[in-house]
Amino acid sequence: KRLGVNVLVVPLAADFDGMKQTLRTLGKATGTQERAEALIVDFDERIAGARSIVPARPTAVAYQVNSLASGAGTLLDAALDAAGFRNIARDAKLGPTGRLPLEELVAAPPDLIVLANAPDEFKTVLADNLRHPAFRALLDKRPHVHLPMPMWMCATPRIAGAVELLASMKRTGLANAGAEPGTRLP
Repeated sequence: KRLGVNVLVVPLAADFDGMKQTLRTLGKATGTQERAEALIVDFDERIAGARSIVPARPTAVAYQVNSLASGAGTLLDAALDAAGFRNIARDAKLGPTGRLPLEELVAAPPDLIVLANAPDEFKTVLADNLRHPAFRALLDKRPHVHLPMPMWMCATPRIAGAVELLASMKRTGLANAGAEPGTRLP
């Protein structure tokens, strides 16, 4: 701005409505309103398709390094909800910065564990919770899926792919949960 360059500052979206508003703002600023609306229509159709796969609401949690869980008001919470899951982190008393102790997760696991980070993706001690023997044993007993960070880190239409992947877990992963314990799907 100081150099006279036109700068548009958009707020960081934390949910789907915020993402849509950002797309509309960017579309208006760049003269591509039709493209922005087309992205939104495609996104809404994909989310509706994912929601229609299975009407039941099994439980899930998005679990990350340092025992972080994505609670209410996060993109992962919105993705879980859109895919038809009830996020247990909404009801849990999360510790500082949204931590869900591993002991609590192991004692009362959800139907699906969503790995927001792959266990070996981070080589630091902050990811030791994902490599802990109790967590590995839990993964041997429960369906789980890894959502790569680019699918969920920022509020873009790419999160529709995360919703579709989560919804497909209801159809394949949870339906076959007893057949192949510990299977990482898809």
